[in-house]
Amino acid sequence: EGVFMLVFGTSYLAAQALLGLFSILAFTWLFLLVRRTHDTFTAAVAVLLLGLSPIVLQLSRYVMLEMPALAFVLAAVYCFVLYLDLGRRRDIFLAALAAAGFALTRFDSFFLLLFFLLSVLGLRRFDLLRRREVWLAGLLALAIVLPLYVPMLAEFGRAHILVTVEGATKSNAAHGLFETLTFYPWTLVQQMGILPAILGLVGFLAVLRPARRASCWPYLALVAATYFAFTPLMEREARHAIYWVPAFALFAVEGSDWIASRFRAVEGRTVRAGIVAIVIGAAFWGAVTRQARYLRGYEEAARYVVA
Repeated sequence: EGVFMLVFGTSYLAAQALLGLFSILAFTWLFLLVRRTHDTFTAAVAVLLLGLSPIVLQLSRYVMLEMPALAFVLAAVYCFVLYLDLGRRRDIFLAALAAAGFALTRFDSFFLLLFFLLSVLGLRRFDLLRRREVWLAGLLALAIVLPLYVPMLAEFGRAHILVTVEGATKSNAAHGLFETLTFYPWTLVQQMGILPAILGLVGFLAVLRPARRASCWPYLALVAATYFAFTPLMEREARHAIYWVPAFALFAVEGSDWIASRFRAVEGRTVRAGIVAIVIGAAFWGAVTRQARYLRGYEEAARYVVA
């Protein structure tokens, strides 16, 4: 952001423009990922549902870290999938660079480590642990991250630990085991809207079948890593689980396919197109009618402090 403002000037508009570029990158990586695991139509619909989801609309309007972090996560996932499919060394190093960028953006880096671990376990690709380039890529990511992490943790790491175990405020700290386990699943409607969330859950259940798991493993791993990484933390907000929204956007398309498969071939295609049109229309309507909330007055306070 500092380098971007050196070129385009120090302004809120410049910060928003940079955030917009990161959002475009996130959509691009998701499109490339879904096109590789599915097809172009599914990729386009998944990107539309992601871009029109309330959580993405909200966080892409504010200057916050979630959209840049999401772009780095999807880049890391896509490059990791390429490495597993094609075995090219450059892809695992690109995945490591994207993971390092994610770690430098937010302290959620353990989430991506969990994604890689679950992917290796789920695919039973233990041969990756014997490859030299995998370990070299991991060391590269550490070499990029540690020079910043070590002094930052030394200076104010205790504050982050307190937020993790106690929560920043009482309002976003869950109480009780049931609330803890169900907090993020309940936020899915808030993140995506009612209809896309319902179809996303239908698609999630549909891809658990052995015939569909093979092509949907990156999205299942994203959902599992998001849930298991953030559920134990005391600090709970819907924006923390933004990393599984791209997966559920894909699952919403899978859900429409599963419903359409209940009909005959010709009718099924019509039903699928109709469901997709309705879901995108509902998401678009929610997008244009949703108002972003702003708290104004900080500029005057900043000018007073500077003076």
